[in-house]
Amino acid sequence: MEHSLRGRLLAWVMLPLAGAVVFDGAVSRQNAEATAAVVQDRLLLGSARIVAEQLRFEDGSIQDPIPPAALELFQSGDIDHVYYRVITSDGRTVTGYPEFQQSDARLQPETARFFDAVVRGQAVRAVVYLQPVLTETGIQPVRVQIAQTLQGRSALARSLWMQAMVQQLATLALVALLVWVGLRNCLKPLLRLRDAVLARRPGSLHALEIQAVPRELSPLVDAINEYAMRLERHTSVQQTFIQNAAHQLRTPLALLTTQVSYAVRAAD
Repeated sequence: MEHSLRGRLLAWVMLPLAGAVVFDGAVSRQNAEATAAVVQDRLLLGSARIVAEQLRFEDGSIQDPIPPAALELFQSGDIDHVYYRVITSDGRTVTGYPEFQQSDARLQPETARFFDAVVRGQAVRAVVYLQPVLTETGIQPVRVQIAQTLQGRSALARSLWMQAMVQQLATLALVALLVWVGLRNCLKPLLRLRDAVLARRPGSLHALEIQAVPRELSPLVDAINEYAMRLERHTSVQQTFIQNAAHQLRTPLALLTTQVSYAVRAAD
């Protein structure tokens, strides 16, 4: 069964590269998910700060009109649900979704904490932000919680990962093409050696004379020339033996021929 040296060399070069692409694809997947998570967290924090800035004390209670800009940050092509809840220090919900469970994280004023939760049976990523509000009795800490479902984050991670994989596969294809061209050029000396061997006349025992032989092919050329020299010496020794044997047999054969001729002519 014939094997292509060019194909084997290409396979040995490309297999490690393909393994590296697979490994890099797994790493890229993790990086894409981490990037999408960071993007979502920043959107959540920005929305929470916008909501917190609108908190004010009026008519004996804390008012918080949710500005449209706080929710417009999450507008995308994916169907995601945004939940929010503003909670006073005594646990009263000023606005938002009461089923959005209150985070028990301990916070300093104007600090945030991210956490995972479930709202209405959907997994969400959430942030809680502590905003101090000046009231008639003093400063009261108010918690602002914003949550978003994970469809948009998953779509963003998938998009980032697909872009990375397309780039890596395109790079792998380009490398394969360049390696293939490089192998063709590198194997030209081997093809010249083949042509030189095929061009020899039958029975020729002269040494191969090839210009600019690569270092890797020099042992092969030397082995062929050494074999030709040994074959020439063997042929020379064989011819000498045949000549000597013929010379040694010439006189006995002549004598035998004479005796046979005489016997044929004799009557007895």
